[in-house]
Amino acid sequence: METLEEYKPGGYHPIMVGDVLHDRYHIVDKLGFGGYSTVWLARDTHLNRYVAVKVNIADSNPRETKVLKALSAPPPTSLPVHPGRGLVPVFQDEFKVQGPNGKHTCYTVTPAQCNLREISFSRLFSLEVARALSYRLAQAVAYTHSKGYVHGGLS
Repeated sequence: METLEEYKPGGYHPIMVGDVLHDRYHIVDKLGFGGYSTVWLARDTHLNRYVAVKVNIADSNPRETKVLKALSAPPPTSLPVHPGRGLVPVFQDEFKVQGPNGKHTCYTVTPAQCNLREISFSRLFSLEVARALSYRLAQAVAYTHSKGYVHGGLS
């Protein structure tokens, strides 16, 4: 769990289950957090489906939306579809939320089917499952790299 001290000007936006963001995203549950954002499961009341909403820290200039838009763009019909394309979250919407800690850039993507961190603690994966997960992860990374993007942490 993130610390309360990170909910300060320039930090996280306070959100609770039941809140509605951008007049359409009804917050259902918290999915996680990182150094620069929190992620929430929400019901899109306009399209009647679930989405993952990423809420960045205040006044940040995230580049993720540009990358996700590029990775989600329809491929040219003249090229074969990369096998990892469907394994990358699909960008859906972008908006800003003004709160007590500043202005927060937010975006929505299709939610993941499960959280591997949670299920891996309850039981070990069989070798076949571990191989399949590793293969799909490698496909997603290969697709991302084929579009000229890499993931690197900030130091």
